[in-house]
Amino acid sequence: MTSILKLILGFFLLSALALADSSKTTWRLQMEELKGSKLYKNGQFERAFKLLQPLAQIGLKQAQYFVAFMYMQGQGTQADPIAGMAWLAVAKESNITKWKQQYQQAVSLLNPQQKEQLAIKQQQFIELYGMKKQRIICEVRQHSTRARDKRVILCFKDKLGVTESFDI
Repeated sequence: MTSILKLILGFFLLSALALADSSKTTWRLQMEELKGSKLYKNGQFERAFKLLQPLAQIGLKQAQYFVAFMYMQGQGTQADPIAGMAWLAVAKESNITKWKQQYQQAVSLLNPQQKEQLAIKQQQFIELYGMKKQRIICEVRQHSTRARDKRVILCFKDKLGVTESFDI
């Protein structure tokens, strides 16, 4: 009986340690995304790209959005408009209206050959970095503050921790 109790206690201890580690990771990812977005907004594109690219690859939507524009405009990385638009296609899976409109505007400027290239790259990126592959769930929620009520889109990674909020 004592060995079963030790086994159960050991399981709970390991579970608690794993949860503590994941919360540190969650906090670190959110802080890196915030830092990367601030670097981007301050024009420090190379540093922002180094922080945001790996976050985009694990499915964080705001990182994907910034990386999209960095590729499209050659900020902090070599310009690659097709890759940038593919990143924007992945980011817009979150159903943020502004992002969907920007994507549609950019696509309207492409010639047929570029649209074909985009379709291929977009499919590749969605398969690698999209919501399904990266286990991201986004949903519309009502958010109330003292000042006002507003609707936001919340995106969650792996049903725990990493949460992003976007006004809609």
